[in-house]
Amino acid sequence: MFNNHPLIRVDNKVFLEQLQQGELFMRNSLYYNSGDSTDTVRTDKFDGSYPADSIKSFLNQDLYNFNPQNSRIMMIDTFVKCFFHYYPKDAEKYGRTGIRYRLSDLSRKELSSFNSDSVMIIFDTKAFYTQFETACQQQNIEYNYCDVAYLSEDERNKESMKLINFNLNTLNPAFVKEKSFSYQQEFRLYIKHQLDNVTEHITENGTPYFFIPKETAKQSVTINIGNISEYSAIVSFDEFVNSNFLFDSKNKVYAFERLS
Repeated sequence: MFNNHPLIRVDNKVFLEQLQQGELFMRNSLYYNSGDSTDTVRTDKFDGSYPADSIKSFLNQDLYNFNPQNSRIMMIDTFVKCFFHYYPKDAEKYGRTGIRYRLSDLSRKELSSFNSDSVMIIFDTKAFYTQFETACQQQNIEYNYCDVAYLSEDERNKESMKLINFNLNTLNPAFVKEKSFSYQQEFRLYIKHQLDNVTEHITENGTPYFFIPKETAKQSVTINIGNISEYSAIVSFDEFVNSNFLFDSKNKVYAFERLS
């Protein structure tokens, strides 16, 4: 069953205002996973990818001294936009037509880690998805969107093998994270876009290997999806994180219930 509960984006107000005006800023998926063991900010080293320690056996002998850290299978031409998504478990009926949404302590702590001043709440997710789809179709952009799947190590390894064997039922790595991060309740928009500065390194038996500079992770794409202010609101982070969110979908009104 598709989750139509509100989406949440935590960011500084100026960036949220740009999003509300229709500027959808998306980062390359490489940005969200650590390239080596020295990265202490991105805690999920396999974010948006599948572990692939066995990949070393496929490397060209000319690269015998190449020892990749955290080797993985991923789609490098992937750009994503991340949101927090209320789940059905967070919602309870309030009054005749309203819903009360509660954040778990773990989710509240996670959202607080962004150190941002504002929150965007997208009430009508169907309308938002439709605008995203329409913009991508008009610009001939390959796209997708869904909640992130939080998988155990065994589940991720099974998906890796399916991908290696060209199984079409494999989950897109862009929507996969390690199970211990499930409290993040992440939702992602995805587009496929050509990366710059990806250099062909060597070809053996018709198979190309590529060198991807570390700076590639900083690449971004912005697409215009049209104004979404009709069904979204920007509020202070303090008000949001320290309150329950009340929403009446019938009358299109919202309020906050301050936590004691």
